[in-house]
Amino acid sequence: MLELVRLSKENENYAEALKGFYGNVGEKTCSITVIKSLVFVNLFKGATLNDYNLPEVYDGFIVCSDGSYINVTNSKLSCNLNQDVSGFGILKMKNNI
Repeated sequence: MLELVRLSKENENYAEALKGFYGNVGEKTCSITVIKSLVFVNLFKGATLNDYNLPEVYDGFIVCSDGSYINVTNSKLSCNLNQDVSGFGILKMKNNI
């Protein structure tokens, strides 16, 4: 599960440009990175996920290397990719920063 850390001038004394959420989780089947209000999803070849909880994002999709799409709805990601198929997508968090 991805853990979000909110950096702000008030609680960490960081520069104004760094305000926002940051986080990263790497697993056997995927890598998910949050930078400010964007969620980057990288699905490795053969990834299988069942209702993976993303941070609260707008509905969107992941583009796969075989030209197919994986829909992301209600901040849940499910996939069962073939061994030679990977995927990548960028989603926007609902929390505007």
